[in-house]
Amino acid sequence: MILGGHSMGGGMTVLAAGKERTSADGIALFAPGLYTKPDATPFLKNINVPALIVSGAMDCGSNALNKQAQPAFDGLASSTKVLVVLKGANHCQWTYPTEKGLGVCKTFEKNECHGIPRAEQQLHGAELLSRFTAGLQGKWHDFEDFLSQGERDGTWTFVSSKSSDPSKVLHNDCDLCNGATNVEWLTV
Repeated sequence: MILGGHSMGGGMTVLAAGKERTSADGIALFAPGLYTKPDATPFLKNINVPALIVSGAMDCGSNALNKQAQPAFDGLASSTKVLVVLKGANHCQWTYPTEKGLGVCKTFEKNECHGIPRAEQQLHGAELLSRFTAGLQGKWHDFEDFLSQGERDGTWTFVSSKSSDPSKVLHNDCDLCNGATNVEWLTV
């Protein structure tokens, strides 16, 4: 079983796996929000199952790579973990606006920039999760090859606890969003 979630759902996943010690074969965090109550950050050190963390290169503000996804990756006790930065992806395109208007992604009226359509972002996320799941079933090398190919193709960048140079640093494109140069604006 893989526990997973988006935003605060990712934070709740950390609480379930790290605080409550819910049994899992792995965790998958999409644009995690560790700012749950209680804060999920202290419980990362209790998680040693394989982990997939995906951040959008255009996920900025309080959910930026350096504020949530990178600290989650760094804080996990797992010896098998990857952090993927999906180019063109933002925080809210992992979901859809809710009918009741709840949460940060309720209407997308804040004009969150993005470089890929929502459907493409979600397709990449689904494929990453599928390949991660296969990796947990004895095909980790194939998962790493898939990640490497995606990086060569310019779809994402990634770091892996198993194969990456420890000096490799990931970046997001928040400066691009703040300057609004060559990006689309989501105006739903």
